[in-house]
Amino acid sequence: MAAEEETEKAVYIRVPRCIGGDEWLMLNLEKDVATPAGLERNMKWPLMKCNQRSTQVALGSMIYYLGGVTLRGFFNTSDHDDVFCFDTRCPNKGLKKTIPMNSHRWNALAAALDGKIYVFAGRRSPYGEVFDPDRGLWAILPEPPSDFLGTLLSDPSNARLLAHSHDDLYAYYPASNSWKSLNVNLYHHWRDTPCVIVDDVIYFCFTPDPDDHTHCLAAYDLVSNQPLDIKWPSDSDFASVFATIPDYGYNLWDVLHHLGNGKLYAAMSARMNDTTPETEPEAAYAVLCLTLKVHKEPAGNTVLVTEPSSHWIRFLAAAPARDFLIL
Repeated sequence: MAAEEETEKAVYIRVPRCIGGDEWLMLNLEKDVATPAGLERNMKWPLMKCNQRSTQVALGSMIYYLGGVTLRGFFNTSDHDDVFCFDTRCPNKGLKKTIPMNSHRWNALAAALDGKIYVFAGRRSPYGEVFDPDRGLWAILPEPPSDFLGTLLSDPSNARLLAHSHDDLYAYYPASNSWKSLNVNLYHHWRDTPCVIVDDVIYFCFTPDPDDHTHCLAAYDLVSNQPLDIKWPSDSDFASVFATIPDYGYNLWDVLHHLGNGKLYAAMSARMNDTTPETEPEAAYAVLCLTLKVHKEPAGNTVLVTEPSSHWIRFLAAAPARDFLIL
């Protein structure tokens, strides 16, 4: 029996506005357009708390803002434990304040798993906690073996979270409320490279080399504990996909997400080179997206890449997109 197709997730970006704080836009990767998600732009409260070093995480149709800092003067800030959310299905209801965390946090790591939100770091102690929206309760998590860096990955197929220290990859299992070392050191990728996990394989996305675009993707199999080879399409049209991607000399990607059905989405945001009318208070920015499908061969150590495409999606804003989420 063929595997059931997943419903592909939608991509949301948070862009700063000159007036009224930030706004969420939904990206249409088929038409290369961005449309407002509906959250009122003129809601000044509590956007100041949400905009400053808060952490955003998606759960179901909800987007949560976790912690952050509040400006108390030009050089004076104060971190906080407030949590706000809004429902993308009912955006006109605006932001809603919900149960605060047990600890003040800013620039924290967060991920959703099995209907709950997990947040780590952003504060020394307690290091981590979990929110159950159904119970309206935050609970303290056991201290991890080490501080973490980079990305916190949700691995629902194995009912665990993945986080990396300076020398080891760790898994947190909610069922046993415990941490386990996976004895894998991916620090050289994990520290500053967007990554995502699909079917026990962690993928890392890099800026394509102008002379060899095949270096833009790496894969590591957590079952066999080995890196995998990447097999790209051989047709000549494939190279044209990467011709639109600029060479900045550093890893330009902000995020790497799995939209479903093995489809990966890498994205970054930058200002467009074209001019904007002087009457327009906001400038032209864009999101550059690279999408492709990955499939690990049942036997062997190779990942097949198909259906690569690139997209430039333009929007007006005060600065590049700040956050990327999938719902």
